[in-house]
Amino acid sequence: MAGQAPRDFHQHRQWSMPLEGAHRAAFERFHSPRRWPSWMLDTVRTREQPATPEGLDALAAITLPDQDGRSVRLRDLWRDGPAIIVWLRQFGCPFCRAHAVELNRARSRFSDAGARVVLIGQGAPGDAARFRRHLRIDLQVLTDADRVTYLWAGTKLATLDELIGPAVVVRGLLAMARTQVAIGHNTADEAQLGGSIVVLPDGTIAFTHISRDASDMAPPAEMLRVIERRSIRGPGRATRTEEPTRPAEGLA
Repeated sequence: MAGQAPRDFHQHRQWSMPLEGAHRAAFERFHSPRRWPSWMLDTVRTREQPATPEGLDALAAITLPDQDGRSVRLRDLWRDGPAIIVWLRQFGCPFCRAHAVELNRARSRFSDAGARVVLIGQGAPGDAARFRRHLRIDLQVLTDADRVTYLWAGTKLATLDELIGPAVVVRGLLAMARTQVAIGHNTADEAQLGGSIVVLPDGTIAFTHISRDASDMAPPAEMLRVIERRSIRGPGRATRTEEPTRPAEGLA
């Protein structure tokens, strides 16, 4: 099974499996690749390629707990306006912590554009609550312990150089200095990478950015520009994305 699951996953065929099957698929996907030992941060031995998320109806059907343990149906995130959904590597990641602070600083600009920003992290609601409290952010944080939504998004697992290579380390130090954050306690799979999407109320994925290494985050200003351009052009016009735009099917 090792080797086959990552190949099939990164071809990213349309996801039509029942949700219980998705949980099994997520387990197989993230536990199948060959890993280096824990002293090498459980990183994968073979470099992976990020995939492009598609079939928003599959994501819309998922419900996740937030930092207070309340269930959130994901389709409700973009029902009344654009949603920026950001998958964090893990709650202790310095890049994720810096990115969360920057998104929180820009939250009023996103709100003025009619958009909401939601973070998704590995772990339990208590981990998300501590993450918000330590960083003093007001953004909603959902938790996905099984990483089913990470599977849907097409996120990858990092090699050692994608996690702590020299260039990545330098960018991490700069991010921590810029936002005044520190490395936190690791709560989950160290090799997991993240990503971001912008979803419009009509179910269109207007922007996709799937991280290629631990430092690769979508700039908040770029996601805001996507939303603002879309507001000017109207819902029927296309907008530029980093990955192909795909309308969702079956959204109520």
